[in-house]
Amino acid sequence: MDNYSTEENEENEENFLLSSFALYTETPDKLTPTFDFNQAKNIVYLDRLAHLIIKSEGELFYIDNNQKRNIKCKKDIILKYIKYLAECFWLIPEAFPIHEFNPYVETLLRNYIDIFKRIHINLDIHYPDESAKKIVNGFNELIERVRKTVESSKFKADLREHQKSITKNHNSLLAYIDNLFKRHGRLLVLRVDLTYGKDFDTPWLSKEETYQKYLGAKKDREHFFNNMRSNKLFDNMLGYAWKLEFASRKGWHYHMFFFFDGSKVREDVSTAKRIGEYWEKITGERGIYYNCNAHKDTYDYLGIGMINHDDTELMENLKHKAAPYLTKTDYYAKIHASGIGIGIGIGKTFSRGEMKVKVTNRGRPRKNANTA
Repeated sequence: MDNYSTEENEENEENFLLSSFALYTETPDKLTPTFDFNQAKNIVYLDRLAHLIIKSEGELFYIDNNQKRNIKCKKDIILKYIKYLAECFWLIPEAFPIHEFNPYVETLLRNYIDIFKRIHINLDIHYPDESAKKIVNGFNELIERVRKTVESSKFKADLREHQKSITKNHNSLLAYIDNLFKRHGRLLVLRVDLTYGKDFDTPWLSKEETYQKYLGAKKDREHFFNNMRSNKLFDNMLGYAWKLEFASRKGWHYHMFFFFDGSKVREDVSTAKRIGEYWEKITGERGIYYNCNAHKDTYDYLGIGMINHDDTELMENLKHKAAPYLTKTDYYAKIHASGIGIGIGIGKTFSRGEMKVKVTNRGRPRKNANTA
C-alpha cells in the first residue's frame, strides 16, 4: 500500500520546502523563507506524522498526573510532532487555500479539525482531569481514525489517483529530456524562477482575487512564450518545461527550465539573466526573477549548466534531482484541478515543449567529451 521511501521523501521534502521560498522586490537575488515556508514545513510534518501513526499500535496517549505535563504519549516522536502541530494546524489550509493535499496529509488534517475544531491545545501544561481526559481521548480517536482510513479501499484509490498525475508528468519530462539528448550531444540547461514582486505583509487574497491574479499570470506566461518567436535570445532554444505554483503570501509563480543548443550557446548565467530581464519587460516591471544558474555553487547535486550526453553524473543529476523539482513537489500539495472554489476551473499547471519523434543519423558521429 505504501511506497514510503526515506531517501525519496527527503528529496521530496527539500524540493517542496524550497518551492515556498520567495523573492522580495528589494532583494531579488536572494531567496527568503516566508509564512508560506513555515506552513509548507507543517505539511511535511503532517505527512511524517501520518506515517508514524500508521506504523504504531494500540492506544498511545495517556494521563500521568505525577508529571508537570500530564498528557503523555508512548511514542516520543509522535508527541513531538503533535505538540508542534497542535499550535498551528489551522493555518495550513489558509496558507494553501486552493490545494488538495496528499491523502496522508488530508486524512490527518481533516480528522484533527473534526475532533478538535479550532481549540488551541498546549501539551506543555498540566490540564485539569476532565480536560485532560477529553484531549487524551481525542488524540487516541484521531490515531485510530487514521489507521482505519488508510486501510480503506477509498483511501487506496485516492492515493493511486494522487500519484497518477505526478508519475505521468515526471515520466513525460524524463522522456522529453532523453529525446533532446538523442538529437543533440550537448545542452545548456537553464533554470529561472519567474514570479512577482510584492509586499509580504499584505493581507491574504480572497478566492476571487486569487483567480484574477491567476488570469494575469496566465496572460503573462502566454505573452512570454508568444514573443519568443521574434526574440533572437531564443533562436537556439531547443525545448522548455514549466510548472505553475501558488501559495498565499508568495502568490502565483513559475519554475522554468530552458534547454539550449550547447554547441551554439555557452554562457548559462548571462543567458538566464537575459531571460529574467525579458520576463520583467513582458510583465511591465511587475515581474521579478531568480537566476538559479547564477547560484550553481549552492546545489549539492548540480543538474543545470552545460551538460554533455555522456556526462553520467550531470545527466543523473538533471534527470533525477533537478527535473523532479517540476513534478515531485505535488506529492504534498497541488493546485486543485477543479479551480479555486468559486466554480471556475484553471488551466494546466505543468507543461513542456513538443517532443520530436524522428531522430536522424545525419552528420558526423558523436565523440565523447573526453575524446581528442
